[in-house]
Amino acid sequence: MCLTSYEQYTNKTRATNDNINEQKIIIMDRQNLFQKLQPKYKDALLKNKKEYPEVIDAIVSRLENAYYWGDLSISEISTLDTFADCESYKWGSWTWQYGEGIIAQDDK
Repeated sequence: MCLTSYEQYTNKTRATNDNINEQKIIIMDRQNLFQKLQPKYKDALLKNKKEYPEVIDAIVSRLENAYYWGDLSISEISTLDTFADCESYKWGSWTWQYGEGIIAQDDK
């Protein structure tokens, strides 16, 4: 059976849309860094919101829009450390590189 150009296009479009829908489901299942943030650091951030609302809103927004620790700049990590009382002077190289102990790690 020979398909017309329109039928071929329709089949390709359906396959592409199905693939996009599958990708959306995967992305929706992923947690952002704010969701992964350890509760004690999240609580400290929100506690500081009364005194520093603009800074806290900015860092929370950044964390909500990032999915990987590596997406954050050193400046953003420093701001998180300052306002979430993370005590970076105790951090090892794994914390600086991967957020170990600050965010919940993926099980992968």
